[in-house]
Amino acid sequence: MDNEGVVEFKSSAPAEAHASDELLLGDANGLVLVPSPAVRFTQLAKDTDLNLSPTAKQRRVHHEYLSKLHGMGEPQMSLRFHGGRVELAGCGYECASAPPPTQTASSTDADVHFLGPAENIKTLFKLPYSRSRVSLAIHRVGNTLVVDGDVDEKDLPKGFDECNEVLRIGDAAQFQPRPLLEAGASELYENFIYQSTQLALSPPALPPASPANDDDDFAAALAAASVEPPARPPKTKLSAKEKKRRAKLKKQQAPCRPPSATPDVGDDGPLPNVVPAFQRILKWKFHDMQMILGSDVQLFSNKDHPAVSLKLHDADKDLSLCTVLDYYLDNVIANIPELAICMHSKGHVRGYQLVETRDIPYLNGSTQPLFDIHDVNLNATMLFKFLQHNCSEPNGTYWLYRAEGDYSLRLYDVRMLSQGKQRKWKYMMAMLCYRFASRAARLVSSAFEAPALQARLRHRQRELLGTCLELLGELREDQPGSRAQDSISASVAEQMADTYLRELDDAMASGDQIAHLRSATQHLQQSIRMLEHCVADHVAERARKAAEGLPLSETMLQPVGDTDVDADDDYDNDDTVGLFMEEEVQRLRLKHAAAALRVAVLYVESHAYADALRSLHDACGFLRLDALPLAAPIAPVTAIGFFERLVSDLDFGGVGHAKATTKGPLKPLYSADECRASVLEVIGDLASSRALGRDLALAVALTHALLAGSLTPATATTLADAFVPRAFQALLREAGAIVEPLLAEDGLHLAFYSYLRALSPPVHAEHYLYVRPAASRLRHVLVKKLGNAANETGKHYLKAKELHRACLWFEGGSLLFEAIEDGVNAALLCANLANLHKILAESEDQDGHYAQSIALCVKAQGLLRQSKGTPEVQAKVTGELALTYLVWAVRLSLSAPVPPDVEARAAAKFNKALHLYIEVGDARQVASTHYQMASFYSRQLLAKPDATSRTKMELARRHYEKALQYFGAVELGKTFVIIHQELAGLYAASDKAEDIEHALLVLLNTFDAYEKEARLPADERAALAAVAPAILESLQTYLLRIMRATGATKAVKARMDVFKQMYKEALVNRDAPLAQVLLALRNLYT
Repeated sequence: MDNEGVVEFKSSAPAEAHASDELLLGDANGLVLVPSPAVRFTQLAKDTDLNLSPTAKQRRVHHEYLSKLHGMGEPQMSLRFHGGRVELAGCGYECASAPPPTQTASSTDADVHFLGPAENIKTLFKLPYSRSRVSLAIHRVGNTLVVDGDVDEKDLPKGFDECNEVLRIGDAAQFQPRPLLEAGASELYENFIYQSTQLALSPPALPPASPANDDDDFAAALAAASVEPPARPPKTKLSAKEKKRRAKLKKQQAPCRPPSATPDVGDDGPLPNVVPAFQRILKWKFHDMQMILGSDVQLFSNKDHPAVSLKLHDADKDLSLCTVLDYYLDNVIANIPELAICMHSKGHVRGYQLVETRDIPYLNGSTQPLFDIHDVNLNATMLFKFLQHNCSEPNGTYWLYRAEGDYSLRLYDVRMLSQGKQRKWKYMMAMLCYRFASRAARLVSSAFEAPALQARLRHRQRELLGTCLELLGELREDQPGSRAQDSISASVAEQMADTYLRELDDAMASGDQIAHLRSATQHLQQSIRMLEHCVADHVAERARKAAEGLPLSETMLQPVGDTDVDADDDYDNDDTVGLFMEEEVQRLRLKHAAAALRVAVLYVESHAYADALRSLHDACGFLRLDALPLAAPIAPVTAIGFFERLVSDLDFGGVGHAKATTKGPLKPLYSADECRASVLEVIGDLASSRALGRDLALAVALTHALLAGSLTPATATTLADAFVPRAFQALLREAGAIVEPLLAEDGLHLAFYSYLRALSPPVHAEHYLYVRPAASRLRHVLVKKLGNAANETGKHYLKAKELHRACLWFEGGSLLFEAIEDGVNAALLCANLANLHKILAESEDQDGHYAQSIALCVKAQGLLRQSKGTPEVQAKVTGELALTYLVWAVRLSLSAPVPPDVEARAAAKFNKALHLYIEVGDARQVASTHYQMASFYSRQLLAKPDATSRTKMELARRHYEKALQYFGAVELGKTFVIIHQELAGLYAASDKAEDIEHALLVLLNTFDAYEKEARLPADERAALAAVAPAILESLQTYLLRIMRATGATKAVKARMDVFKQMYKEALVNRDAPLAQVLLALRNLYT
């Protein structure tokens, strides 16, 4: 049997072979085994002593070896949808060596009928052959029955057996059930597996250790197994900080155990992990029923037997029917063809017995099997059909129960418990719902490929949690003041909130996210209120006992489930229970704040600003006013020194590399300071929208003042007290002097100072190494938003023509971005600042501002190269640099004629701009630069003819033609016409008739633009109409000059009549549309 692929048992034995074929096969598809690695084993020599236990270190290395073999499996059984079928996650289809799903099951398999651990299914098979206790929960999810884990029989109320269906199994008194592993056999089996497989291990790479290491490990194992308590260390006085640290550590390490079935006990501990890990996930078709099962059966192999299961049996005892049936079912369900049984006597190996799976029923050595496979098959089929028929309520939960030694198997509908009037029944029902909901939660996350199934599972979980809360609420009404029930209710309410929070997804619509978050916050508020009642009752009891001089009760001093005699509580009288509850309340408050903050962010994105502010009040209402940092005075922003000091105080070296450590839309909060900073961040976002309106802007500014510590109401303890509508309105009337300045500059100051207050108090680099990545991410985002606010403020001042203030804010924003190593945004701020210097150059210190602008653009280019900015951003900054050179060159060339040195400078800057535009591939700007250069040479030529006139003439002509290559093909508008005007004027500067004729032809080419005038936008049409009279006048002038020219060539004289007709046409039709005139003149010329 090759364990590297899917293996199927096919019916190849003759009909008279053994009766086991029916159970083995079920149908033609048989059993399916997903890939699972086999552990290499060796047969132990006779008389090997299995009583010798390996050291703790050897056990650890062996466990790590086996764990690596199982690393491909899922850590727990969980449901998912694969290939149109419900199945367990981790079924091996992810493995490259596994065949496609079509090879493992029929394409017609639409449903999975049973899902659960193989041990639970085996229990159902063995029911007729045993009278042992059975207690299983069964859930109906869609068409699938989930056979859940064991339920404590103490949760079964007396007198409840008459309320439901009862299935009676036939008398099986002749079968005496025996435990599969006797007392002590578990450790012996573990030693047997260790010795059988240790030879397959390669020597582990262990660090060098002293010879005493193994002894220390063995001693540690002995100490752990010893029943004698270790000696108590002497009492020491612990600091308050150390007490809190120990209490928090103990809480994290405390073992989980289920709530008591009796409400009077007061046990409100958390539930255990009820879903085990499985080594193998199997798909099995039993008759017409599809099953997906998790199995812990280990697959072993050696050179002679590629796939066997390995068991250990005491040769001094007979093999019982239940034991043999268990072995058989293990191999059948896991599709293992052979069983190897190691016989031992008092821990000494006596030999091996190897049997094929079909021969396992005959292990007693007789010709008659221990059990009839037909009977096993029939009984199991009847039971499975019974469960399918009776566990039929959609999303129903049932309880399959049989007491020890009883003959009757009872199936209970757990909803019947809620109809009981006794408190105990209600409590039991609540705890059952709590357990079942916890188990259902483990199935939800794995059904990611089946959204409909995932939604049903989550809906079922919420139904169970809702029933639990309802029943616990009834119990609290009957007996108020029970801390145990309140703490359990708080935990259930939080789990209910988690069902909504886990469903959040970035792809979910904003409205759906808000609905889920609001439901979650309501349940979290309920959880917080109940825990606060617990804390208040606890404090009151503590104060009462302290006043009476009584010691605190054991339940007050010691956390539930902690029975360690060496607990820290023996060292001091610290109230760890109270500390735990206070920390839980704070944790829930922060969790609620995180959800409310997310709601606020969604409202901001939806422009529902009033709702966003209400959510912010909800998020930070628990903050105490006396715990908020005092508002440090902030100097007015009048010089760049303000930003330099700010960057120095923040000292954010390396924070630019901070990344978010959490995934999903909900950002967790870990402290009240982080909550305050996050709320101030959203307040900054609200103010940045600049669309709040007067009244809402005042409310936002007042919220900022309260959080910043600038305003402390005398009558309020928490922010929630100050946010009460009447108190908040009173504060609005009283705090005008504090709030009004924040609304300056269209609310931009409020945004900037909100981000700035969120960063206070500052975190220095030496402290930064010890903060959480999430906190560093928050600060990185805040500094980035602070830089954005500075940029927006600079743009506001630029629009208002307050150029020097705009320059200050742009420069400050650039410093902030550089502090967090955000090269892209720092480069963009430098580009904005460069543009501002170009504007300043129009009125003062032209050369100085242009030089500063170029230096800033070069700096921006360097920042982008370091931060690997996108090509689009790099092109934008390079274009800004080219524009600076171009504008500077145009300014130098405006006053013609210019001195030779200035002409050379202007030409160099023109060429620099041209090359930069060619580099970024901006065709329009390249054409515009050609046009500006042509205009420059044309003005120089016309203003001061000299020896270089011919060269300038040629340069101007070439640049005009380069410009026309773009504008003639892309933009037939005003620029196209002006270029033709200037080029014609350049030719017409000569007295030669040929040059004037060339100028005339250039102007006639403007027909291409005027022909399409009607299809241009209104502003373009107006611009062309404004130029038209000058075009017509120039045409008449050129025609008149040609007719009067002396020394014309023969070609010109031969066409003199044509020129006269053209001149007459221009005069007669001067009121006609220019396009009509140009067309007539072109036709006459040709």
